[in-house]
Amino acid sequence: TLGYQPVNPIVLPPVIDPAIFHAEGRVAFDLGHKIRLLASDRQIEDALDGDRYALTCFGDTGPSAQRAEVFRQHDVYVATDEAPGARGVLEALACGLPVLYRDVGDHREWVGYGGLPFQAYHEVASRLGELVAHYEAFQRLILVPTLSELATAYATLIRELP
Repeated sequence: TLGYQPVNPIVLPPVIDPAIFHAEGRVAFDLGHKIRLLASDRQIEDALDGDRYALTCFGDTGPSAQRAEVFRQHDVYVATDEAPGARGVLEALACGLPVLYRDVGDHREWVGYGGLPFQAYHEVASRLGELVAHYEAFQRLILVPTLSELATAYATLIRELP
């Protein structure tokens, strides 16, 4: 921490383009089929029941429209990253996916009530089961800031700078 103690820190998320990242055209959630999980890597694969879940790994690279389409073809985004990062999490939320996330960095602030945290990989199966059991509730609780809200927040921050 180098002795730095912020007073009333303000954390603003990256801007996500709602013309690209949105839930319109999303594949419907269906408990009658395997739950489609999207993750940035395969770290959770051993914790999953292969009869219940289908895992796709997909990084945060590539054209935005392609990433958005991949998000809309899945049910849940799993953020396994040790390093904090909001872009993939916010893009998934904007596309209507509840998020199961490693409880590090800023994930908790961005996800809010639109998903669940896990501390260790042995918790993934139970936390994922809880998220799937209450899928519609988590999905309804997804909040992604609008461009207008972010613009206002950035303008306010700039005005208040010494």
